[in-house]
Amino acid sequence: MKKALFIFVGLILTINLFAQNCKLSPEANRYWIRATTAMNTITSDDDYKIAAEEFEKALQYAPQCGDILFNLALIYSQIGTKEGNFYFSKAEKYLETYKQLNPNDKEVEKLAIEIGFKREKFQRDAAKKQQQEKEEKLKAFEGTWKICTGDGGTNYWASDLKIHIDNGRIYISARRDNRGNRVTVEGYISDGFLMFEHKYTKFCSERCGASSECCADYVDEPLKYKLSNPNNERIRGSIKRGSLMKRCYNYSGDGSCGWQQWDSDWLDICLEKEY
Repeated sequence: MKKALFIFVGLILTINLFAQNCKLSPEANRYWIRATTAMNTITSDDDYKIAAEEFEKALQYAPQCGDILFNLALIYSQIGTKEGNFYFSKAEKYLETYKQLNPNDKEVEKLAIEIGFKREKFQRDAAKKQQQEKEEKLKAFEGTWKICTGDGGTNYWASDLKIHIDNGRIYISARRDNRGNRVTVEGYISDGFLMFEHKYTKFCSERCGASSECCADYVDEPLKYKLSNPNNERIRGSIKRGSLMKRCYNYSGDGSCGWQQWDSDWLDICLEKEY
């Protein structure tokens, strides 16, 4: 075994590669030289893959060469630190093949432990990065949102949403009724959308008549929201209204009332941040 010193993206990495102790054919030896040359000229992540490809070609001509197998395990374990489990699995596969040819080599156990540690570290770092990205996306929702200018006033329920993020949890303060009261509910992320629900109460100024569909003093409407990630301080999304209410069927006179289950389609909405 020989120790080689490599320069990689400003860092000095020491990698213990197996020297070429196999009896290689001219074809296998050609690719061995290309692979070690690639390792000695590494300047980017992709160069590790190039070196691995050259060792793979050498292995085709010398499938029983333990030196090639061990070096592939070493290189793929290094690639795995950047790209994860697929390459760690390749490293373990080549190390296991090497172990079958060299069952008494103590270097096998050492490298297996190193690969296991690198895999665990990669998973920890990936989970941390994923959590950070999630928190950044959530922060973009935070603030007060109103209906986009020019979008009309039909979506009055969504015209004043206040979104607050607290320790990864999403709280939305919305209009509870048409008397200025508010309600706070908790939302959640599903398939990349912010989802939440609340009940909106519409108090009626009059009963059945020419300008009102109310058969009671008020009407409750369940509202469901589905909002996409903010982009340029705007949110695109949709809202679904539904209720079980008594509605007027005759607006011309006294009007007759009857129970009706009513559900709307998803209605497109646009929200913009208010400052």
